[in-house]
Amino acid sequence: MGSTTIHSKAPTMGIPTVGKFLLLQDGYSKEKGITPDGITFTAVLMACTHGGLVKEGKWFFESMEKDHSISPKLQHYGCMVDLLGRAGLLIEAYDLIKRMPMGADAVVWGALLGACSFHGNVEFAEIAAESLFKLEPWNPGNHVILANIYSCAGMWDSVAGVWKKIKIKQQKKVAGCSFVELGGKMHKFLVEDESHPSSKEIYILLDQIYTMMYLTDDDLHSNLQDAWLV
Repeated sequence: MGSTTIHSKAPTMGIPTVGKFLLLQDGYSKEKGITPDGITFTAVLMACTHGGLVKEGKWFFESMEKDHSISPKLQHYGCMVDLLGRAGLLIEAYDLIKRMPMGADAVVWGALLGACSFHGNVEFAEIAAESLFKLEPWNPGNHVILANIYSCAGMWDSVAGVWKKIKIKQQKKVAGCSFVELGGKMHKFLVEDESHPSSKEIYILLDQIYTMMYLTDDDLHSNLQDAWLV
């Protein structure tokens, strides 16, 4: 009987647990003639990541090429960086990224940045963040994570520097605008814009309207509180 290739999202894709890992370890043995493919290894490595199985994850990752002639792809490296990072093995995770035969994508660097956030490592956080800034210049979330890491480390000047960069990036964006017709004339309003000749009176009136709505509408009051807590 020939070997069987497993590639249908593997049993661990749904609920990765240590118990399922043990079943996979037994089921993928050569003696049973079952051959895993790249998708299978992605699922197994995810199971190891969520189960905290560092030793086993390393074994599976190394066995891909050694035992099955499967070259690890980005998703496999991403799983390994996540696995090592969660375990606090940040040096190993970064070394693995440097050894990758292809360039690391945002998922890989994001896994390292997330691990740095959890373990409070500033050095590798800065490296990961700089790469993410280049790969995802539109994503302010990476700046926020780095700022939070600086904050936990008490590096307040660095926190201020990150938020300054965020503000500069926001200013470079095309601001949303609204048009209102009054007396046959169109008026254009931009976010936080004060160029309109009547802007002072307009903002005073808006503040009054907001206060009236806030005090008289319980639902609005509750929704605004929820929005600030998000």
